[in-house]
Formats: sequence, C-alpha cells, structure tokens
Amino acid sequence: MGSATGGFFSKSVLVFALLIISPLSGFFIDFSLSLGPLTEPSAVVVVEDDWNQSGVSTSGLTVEDDGNVLIDRPGISWQIPTSTGLPITKTGAATVAVADLGEIWVIGGKDDANPQQSNDELFSKMIEAYNIDSQTLRTVTSMPNEAAYAGAVLIGGEIFVVGDWWPGTNNPSNSAKGMVQIYNISTDTWRNGTPMPALKQVGHAGVCEYGGYIWVAGGVSGSIGT
Repeated sequence: MGSATGGFFSKSVLVFALLIISPLSGFFIDFSLSLGPLTEPSAVVVVEDDWNQSGVSTSGLTVEDDGNVLIDRPGISWQIPTSTGLPITKTGAATVAVADLGEIWVIGGKDDANPQQSNDELFSKMIEAYNIDSQTLRTVTSMPNEAAYAGAVLIGGEIFVVGDWWPGTNNPSNSAKGMVQIYNISTDTWRNGTPMPALKQVGHAGVCEYGGYIWVAGGVSGSIGT
C-alpha cells in the first residue's frame, strides 16, 4: 500500500530543489516544497558578493566604507523658459504646484500693468496656470475676492488660499482681513472658508500644511507693514 503503483506516487514527501545562478552576483536559493506545511524558512546563500567584477557599471552610485550603496543626486541646471512669462507684471502672488496637471498656479497678487507709471497697481483675483512641459499659460476661474501676499497650499483636490495684505492703501487704509478662499479643482468652484480669528488676520506670512492642519507663521496686518 505504501509503494507507487499505477502511475501514482506514494505518500512520501516530495522534495524539489532549485538552483538559480545570478548573472550579476553568484548565489543560489535552496528551498524545499512538500505536500505538507513548510517547517523551515527558505535560505539564501551568497556565493560571491563582489558583483562589480561581473561588469556591472556603478555610474551614479557611491559605495560608503561600510558597504552601503547610495544613489548620487542628479545634476540640476537652470534654464530660461522660451515663453515670455506672465502677461502682466505682478508681485505678492501666491504660487502652488499642481503635480497631477504638471502646472504651477500663480494666484492673485498685485498687478502692475505699467511698471513705468506710479500708483496704477491693482490687487488681483486672477489665477494663471503655467504648464511646465509646454511652457504655456492658461487662466483658471478667478477667486471671489482680490488677495495679495496670501499663501496657498494644495490638500487633496482643493487649493486653500490663506491670508491677505494690502500695502500702500490709503483713504481708507486696508488692514488684513484674514480671508480663506478654497478652490475645488474637479468642480472648478470657489467657496469661502472660515477666516482667521479676530486680531490675528495677517498676510505675507509663511503658510504650509502639516499633519492635516494649515499652519500660518508670522505675517503683517497693517498697510504699512505692521
């Protein structure tokens, strides 16, 4: 009853051995497969770890004294875009990268249509999206309110434009309102968020997202930068 008859194997455990030879570094993997559960883990035995001698190029790699292999940082060079840039000279715009679209968005700011003329600057609600690959600009649905010197962060599918500052305004002099304007990319719609608390409204601040919160650091409120 225990022998193999009629083309059938006995109940003895079947053992398979596989020998794999790497073209880069000689090693073999020895493992056993049985009809029952494995009782021993697979074992990897390194035969030769000097894989450089097999002709593999180490270009772009640095091997430390302890044997750790690091990938070298690629070289970075600056290039001047072939496009003419923004159609209107501006300052104080917020910028945010929208990686899924391959674009950098320029949000609001203080437009200066004629830099040679004084006191013609206008606060803007315009948004321009610059495509990195094609180096072209397109306009996006404008914000509900003008805002300059705001900060912008992308969280999920929404862009949060936080803060505002109104330098140079007089008669009346405008102080920061602490506005929060939120744009939904998929629906192409804006809504107003909860503004900054009273006496803490600022613009020209550091703005970032961390841990599910939007952090605002520093900033100014009064039109003269106080």
